[in-house]
Formats: sequence, C-alpha cells, structure tokens
Amino acid sequence: CARAEISVLNKYTLLLIALQLGIDVMWLDFDIFLVRDPGPQLRAAAQGYDLLMGYDYESDCLCNGFFYLRARPSTHRWLFEMVRWLYDHPYEHDQRAISAFLNYTE
Repeated sequence: CARAEISVLNKYTLLLIALQLGIDVMWLDFDIFLVRDPGPQLRAAAQGYDLLMGYDYESDCLCNGFFYLRARPSTHRWLFEMVRWLYDHPYEHDQRAISAFLNYTE
C-alpha cells in the first residue's frame, strides 16, 4: 500500500490514471443521487465534446459535483496541469481552479 494524505488531489489522481488507460470518466459527488442509468443521455450529450460539466446557478463558477471527461490526450493534459496547479496552490478551492482552467467567467 502507498501511504497518502487526505486531499482533493486524490480524486483527480484516480481520474488521471483512468484517462491514461483510455477510460472515459464521470465524476459524481457523494451528495448526488441517480434515479436511473445516465449512460444513454450522457453519451448523447457528449457527442462532439470531450468535457461535460455542471453549472451552479447560485455562484459565479462551474460546479464540479458532476463532470465527464473523454479519454483523449488533450483532456489528460488539461487535468494534469490543473492538478499540478492545485498542488502548488493547496489552499485554493478545486471548483475555482476548474473555472480558471476553462477560462470560464460569468
């Protein structure tokens, strides 16, 4: 076993491994409850896109409680750079970092 600390980086590290292996990934926070299989709708919505992400109407940033990444070298590189930035800025919230890395502004 590898010893690790509790960190927001852990979820992204696992996603990076899956993307590197060519596996598309979907992240759901634990407070999201699925009432049916999202697969068919997710695949339809992702046609032509490498990234899908939720939006929080009550804040000025994207909501990373749900997101989908297609396994592509560009999405792997993007996520790797974001994780690297979060590592160098440990007190920043990952949701703000995702908005910044997608150049998202309200």
